[in-house]
Amino acid sequence: MSAINYKLVLACLAMALIPPAVVLWPQIKEALPKPEVIDPYKAPGEVLHFTLPRCGACRAVQPTVNALRDEGFKIRTINMNSARSLAENYNVHYGPTFVYVVDGEEVRREVGVQSPDELRRLWRSPEAWY
Repeated sequence: MSAINYKLVLACLAMALIPPAVVLWPQIKEALPKPEVIDPYKAPGEVLHFTLPRCGACRAVQPTVNALRDEGFKIRTINMNSARSLAENYNVHYGPTFVYVVDGEEVRREVGVQSPDELRRLWRSPEAWY
């Protein structure tokens, strides 16, 4: 088999095995809506950050929470041991849990260690999620 035929066979085999979405990802990515820029000072509501003192994951996410606070995001840290009724009110059983509330009503939540970008998504409108 010549080198050209061998390369053609490999290319056809690769195209058959790779899903079209992977091949078309650059075009798909351009068509997706761009994430909105969130102004933390204009964002409604706040995030309730439920935590436990002896929780390793809670301690691990604390630098991320501090960085977002420094950017101006409203995050209130709540010790679940001392505010059990509030944790029960929002049906929180594990730390760290982040509950985004507007006027006391839950809008969305994230559970576990989150990156800064994942936590910023709490403030975004649902249309901007992808």
